[in-house]
Amino acid sequence: MTHRRRTPYVLVAFLIFFIPSLILAGFGIQLHTVTTGSMRPEIKPGDLVITRLEVMTSVTVGQVILFLDTKSKSPISHRVISVTTAGQNINITTKGDANPLPDGTITEPVTFKIAKVVTVIAGMGWIVAALHTSTAKFLLLALLFLLAVTYIIERRYGTTSKKVKRLEQGREKIEIPDRHHYVAEGKNHV
Repeated sequence: MTHRRRTPYVLVAFLIFFIPSLILAGFGIQLHTVTTGSMRPEIKPGDLVITRLEVMTSVTVGQVILFLDTKSKSPISHRVISVTTAGQNINITTKGDANPLPDGTITEPVTFKIAKVVTVIAGMGWIVAALHTSTAKFLLLALLFLLAVTYIIERRYGTTSKKVKRLEQGREKIEIPDRHHYVAEGKNHV
C-alpha cells in the first residue's frame, strides 16, 4: 500500500493568501484603491492602481505617482506637472487631472524612492479595499483556524473511507477456502 502525503491545508491557504503579497512587496510593487475623483476621467474611484517604487531621479513630467498627503495622511495618486533638481534634492509638483489647481511641491533626496503608477485596473480597487477591512481579516483568520483544525483532526483520526479501505485490503490478504471445493470432494465441511 502506498502512502500519499497530503499538503496541510494551512500551508496551502498561506501560499494562496500571503505569498503573492510578499513577492510583490519584495519587488516594490503595491496595490492601492482610488477613493476620490481627482484623476477623472483616466482614473476613477474604485479603480485599483498598481505602483512600483523607483528613485526620484527616474520621475518625469506626465507620469502618475502615488504619495502621502501630509494634511490628510492618506495616499494620493496625481500626475507630475514639473520636476526640478535642487542640489541633492528633487522637487516634484503634481496635480489631479480633474483638479483646477496644482498640489504642493514634494521635495525629497535624489535617492528617495517614490511609488510610480504602472497600471490601473478598473473597478478592482473595491475588492482589494474590502479584503483589507477588519471583517475580512477576521474571516480569513477564522478560515485558517478552521482549516488547521480540520487538518489536525484528519491527521489524528483519519477519514472513514481510509479505514474502510484498509479493512478491505486486509481481507484480501487472508485466503478463505472455497466452500464448494470441499463439497465437491465428498466432504461435508462447512
